[in-house]
Amino acid sequence: MTRPSSLSMIPMQLRSPENEKNWTLPPPPVPEIPRTPAIEHQYRLSPAENLLSPLVIDTPLPLNDFPDPLGSPYSSTSLSGSLRLLHLNVQESPDIQPTAPRLSKWDHVTAVLQCISDHFPAFGDFAEAFSEPIPRDDPDPRSSLHINVLSAWLSGRNRFRPADFIQAIYSNRFSVPRYDAVHADELDLAFNAEHDVATIHFARIALSIWATKLVGRRCALEVGKLAKEDPDDPDFRVHLQASANERMKSRRRLVAEEDIYSFSLMRTAGVLKKRATATWYLTECMAATRRNGVVIIRDKRPHPLIQTAAISSFALARNKSANGYFALPIAVWLFATKAHIDIKRAMSRLGLAQATAAALDNKEPYCRKVLDNIQQYQIVHEPGVGKSNKLITGTAATAIRLDDCEPGAFDLDDYQERVVQNERATLTTESLYADIDWSHLQRVQALHVVRILCEHVPCLDSLRPLISARFRSDPIQKHRMRDGRKSCVIPLRANSHYEMDTHGMHQAEKDFDTQTGHTPEAVSKARVMVWDGGDGGSVLSGWNVKRNLFSQAVSLNVYHSFESRIWTTDIWHVKANMLNAFAVNYYGPRTTKDPSALSRSASATNMYIPTKPSSCNFYPASRTMQTICVAQVLDIWDLYLTEHTGLLPHFERLVASDTVPSLDDLLTHADKLVSRYMSTNAYRTALSASRVERAPPVYQFPLGPTWTSESASEPPLPTPTPVSGEIDEDVPPPPPPPPDAAPEKEPDPEFKVHVEEKDFTGDRVLANSILFCRDFLIWMELSYAVSDGDIGRVMEILKLWIFAFAGASKPNYTTILLEMYCLFRYESSKKFKDAIWNNWLVNITGELGKWIEDGLLQEHYNKWLEDMVAKHGGTFDDPFFRSTISPNVDFFLRLKEELETAFELCSRGKTHTLSSLSDEIRMLMRIFREDMLHYFRKGRSMGFAAVDLINGGYLSLDNGKLAAFLLNSTKHSKLLALFRRIRNLSPTEATNLTAAMNEILLAPEVEIDSDEEMYERTPQRTEPPEPAGNTDWEFHFDGECGEWEPLGDDADNDEEYRYNEDPDVEVEEWAAENDVSD
Repeated sequence: MTRPSSLSMIPMQLRSPENEKNWTLPPPPVPEIPRTPAIEHQYRLSPAENLLSPLVIDTPLPLNDFPDPLGSPYSSTSLSGSLRLLHLNVQESPDIQPTAPRLSKWDHVTAVLQCISDHFPAFGDFAEAFSEPIPRDDPDPRSSLHINVLSAWLSGRNRFRPADFIQAIYSNRFSVPRYDAVHADELDLAFNAEHDVATIHFARIALSIWATKLVGRRCALEVGKLAKEDPDDPDFRVHLQASANERMKSRRRLVAEEDIYSFSLMRTAGVLKKRATATWYLTECMAATRRNGVVIIRDKRPHPLIQTAAISSFALARNKSANGYFALPIAVWLFATKAHIDIKRAMSRLGLAQATAAALDNKEPYCRKVLDNIQQYQIVHEPGVGKSNKLITGTAATAIRLDDCEPGAFDLDDYQERVVQNERATLTTESLYADIDWSHLQRVQALHVVRILCEHVPCLDSLRPLISARFRSDPIQKHRMRDGRKSCVIPLRANSHYEMDTHGMHQAEKDFDTQTGHTPEAVSKARVMVWDGGDGGSVLSGWNVKRNLFSQAVSLNVYHSFESRIWTTDIWHVKANMLNAFAVNYYGPRTTKDPSALSRSASATNMYIPTKPSSCNFYPASRTMQTICVAQVLDIWDLYLTEHTGLLPHFERLVASDTVPSLDDLLTHADKLVSRYMSTNAYRTALSASRVERAPPVYQFPLGPTWTSESASEPPLPTPTPVSGEIDEDVPPPPPPPPDAAPEKEPDPEFKVHVEEKDFTGDRVLANSILFCRDFLIWMELSYAVSDGDIGRVMEILKLWIFAFAGASKPNYTTILLEMYCLFRYESSKKFKDAIWNNWLVNITGELGKWIEDGLLQEHYNKWLEDMVAKHGGTFDDPFFRSTISPNVDFFLRLKEELETAFELCSRGKTHTLSSLSDEIRMLMRIFREDMLHYFRKGRSMGFAAVDLINGGYLSLDNGKLAAFLLNSTKHSKLLALFRRIRNLSPTEATNLTAAMNEILLAPEVEIDSDEEMYERTPQRTEPPEPAGNTDWEFHFDGECGEWEPLGDDADNDEEYRYNEDPDVEVEEWAAENDVSD
């Protein structure tokens, strides 16, 4: 078997005379060449044991090709101690035996080392000479053989490469000293870059120091590059200047919102990994966990984020302007989260954050504004002269860009032309009541009743997407916002003007107009409407400003006279005030056994009971009422479908028999339940046993046992007060209380015990439940309509709530909603109305179902601003607060979520986690079932009676409130008509109209609760659809309410409706127009 040779060209190279001239040593003696054997064709080259060349020679070598001066190729002797280059093995044959035995690799190593020792003092000298670098342009004294061998080895064309050689040296046991060696102390110097490699004796120690210094220089170079802008990625900004002087503004770009919003730790990690590979690898080795050599990224504290923070701090240490990787976004985030100044200073010291005072000026010329007052009580911790606790006040506003508006929608001339026509004077209580889409309200109530059932019955969960689709389709949907639209909101600079004061509101509005570009010149030239919004107090204050300035409209332009300004109320505050009205009307006494009183249900489930129902906490109150309403609806379903045998077992049986009802079937049942348990007709029917007996099937309740005074659920009656001069001898007088006894608890001042008439035959408890379910389902519908962005559904409810606010003694919101109705009904073009409806709500995410009220958005901003001014210690119009904090409130609040996403943190809710209410609902359903809440029990009354706010409001408006409102509001249209005429006349001609103008201006405001100049009431019959399947009933409307009566039944005249004031209604208590706050 022949073995390939490692060298092929070496004999020819050694033979060249050029190489012979360059030898520094005398040439070796020429050995004697023996005679060629007879079987030379059997000879081949020696095995490839030499590492100098991979070339294989497979053909016999002719004799005349061997260099004569170097020796015989058949001899196994070395060339006088030189490197043996070729060795041929002669295959054994019967006639000739090999002349020399085969040598091992160690024999070859020994021969090579012997040669080296003969020509060099040490192996290191040979390695130095062998690898000595020669500059490219200098003459090269090395031989071609030297160059070729060195090049082949260093360029990796050998099996055993330089990296293998270094690793072999590092791993060799002779590269480290023994414990008893002379230089054993060098073990402590491993990887210590502070020492010079030339002073280290052992190879492993020296290599560790050399490698550490090499990698350190590389990392220093990479971090230095990170401190500069990347020319290959101009979109990534390394230098973000928060502020700059005049000299540097042209050289440095100031930070913008997009730079902070686009911040992503993973993107930054990719940039750092690309630009600083060695630094990234070293930090990854420090931070990452490996399993079987594979890097593991942990869910908590993932190492790429930690590496990014560390490397960015290195770059910031090299260049204080290299803050775009991590420092400036974190600094803004710390500011947004109101971190303590010491935290900012410490993180800035570590290079993890940077101080920032950027002012982001944004203007939108075509926008609307929402205003609200802000206040903070500042406590002085170090009292002194002129130092005292005080309440600082101010006004905050947010500009909202107008979208989906047709050209000319806010035309001032068109609006004033409609106002001058004074069509609102034709408004009557009857027409307002008839304008409500009652069939729509019936449908949405039924849909909510089915929604509640499907949310609490697992087998109906598949119907929930269909219910959502029904809400967003005809005939339920009215006027929905465009899907996918994202509102552009720009918080404005706050000020210290008190908006509840007329002068303060005037100054605040002028300040905000300047910021939004609504300057007097621009508004007067464009003749467009300026749209502002706010809560009830803001709207009333804005109207006062307009009323006071409008008297000077002749001499002022349309801006300064405020005649171009309109106000709309915030829907969230409307909803909150209605919730307060519900709390007053439906909570009842704090201690009662009446299952229809909300306080009874709240006490049983340990839920919220307001201390002052007229001003309750919004979120706990709404959650409590919603839970009770859901439990009552489920109890109604349980009674209707199973007669209180259990909803879940009922539907489980339907699933087993594959007879689960469809959505349309459930809606058909829900429509009947709404008519029976959640309508005004049902409420009136429940107040009389005779009406229950004569009611059509849709209004007939399940009958329970007759209520008696001895019923277990009736509260004990109070001890009657004896008549003067009479003593009940059978009842001893109560003993006097002990001296240390606690005083008796005073009754709830906001609750009056209701006493029924002697011949009362109805069920007051059932009637209370019907009113609460009717009203709160409408309240829930408003919340769902807002989140869905359907302002048309919202407006239907606001029209109904005009009556509810009037019946709940809320005159301010009654007036505000009447103004909104007249604005859209009589004084707006379709373009103008659509423009307002398309922009009344805001959606800052652009996601479906994320619409909110503009006032709620401003309330979120106010909370942050009030917290910041408390930390700042100044006022709302301080330069830093106006230029930095208030205009960037939305940016700071959004930045917290953006950086949480950048850190790959899960989204954290901003409210406390709500536990499941299933236990509370089951407990309430058991109470309602045991107390037979939704059965009709003749004569049941437990001292609590809720008021029908809608019918009571109808009476209030019809008995004078609406007339007073029209007398006051039409004054504006009369003045506007005079002003328009005066502006077109000469001064002499205008004098004749001055008296008429002064007469209107000096006319006193008519109080809403007065009896002067009231319209004479003219009842109007309103007939809803006749109940299906019944032809023996006729609907009668008496002006107070309507109900179905049997045809030709005159036997019970005392049950026939006549126009009389409801005994529960006291019109005088609903006036109080001078009350500023509702």
